[in-house]
Amino acid sequence: MDGGVLVTFAVPTVDHVHRDATPRTALNRNIRPLLAGLRHAGLVATYLGRDFVSVERRPIGSIGLDGLRSGALSIELLFTARGSLTPPPDWVTDLESGTQRLRGLASLALEERCSDLERLASDVLEGIADRLGAERESREVDAVPLAGVDGPTSPLSEGARRFEPLPIPMGWLDLALVDGLPWIGGDLLAPAYALGHSFPFGGSHVPMEGAVWDDVRRAATILARGDDAPR
Repeated sequence: MDGGVLVTFAVPTVDHVHRDATPRTALNRNIRPLLAGLRHAGLVATYLGRDFVSVERRPIGSIGLDGLRSGALSIELLFTARGSLTPPPDWVTDLESGTQRLRGLASLALEERCSDLERLASDVLEGIADRLGAERESREVDAVPLAGVDGPTSPLSEGARRFEPLPIPMGWLDLALVDGLPWIGGDLLAPAYALGHSFPFGGSHVPMEGAVWDDVRRAATILARGDDAPR
């Protein structure tokens, strides 16, 4: 069995499902319908922070997060049939290869728990709908093959001035100046609009996991000073 399953769950605001949800707890609260969907599909998964969910204490799915300035939030889970949840070693830098991913745990291949990916996806969506008390709308969607990648890619131009990465709980923040403008990215879960060139300096209203906005503000200060190393 090859391939995988990508499940996306979207809400208009971070507190749409759980009224006590805040930007700081947005992922913790809003991943619960996805976990309910997995239970409905026969996978008792847990989320203990970071960027993955686990079954029987082994990572089985990678988490993605994005959102809009309006407050809408989307969370996605990527499951691969063979359990490959980290980039191939020849795609990453020496710094990244030395970073502990998935808390050092061996991932669980989806094929060890499921032989029918389409049925799994259907059961997960049904479980989410049941959890939210919503009606499920079915649509036929053509399968889209993933494009091959020949090697590492970077969002930065060759002329970018790169800085020493800043350590955060999940890994590293990448810092650079691109055409004289500050650029911040890296190993954290946050909406795309809040990073890159357009990150807000006071972003406590933006959902984030794996770092805190004090880390981002510290990175912005480093870039403003033009230091080559974080202090």
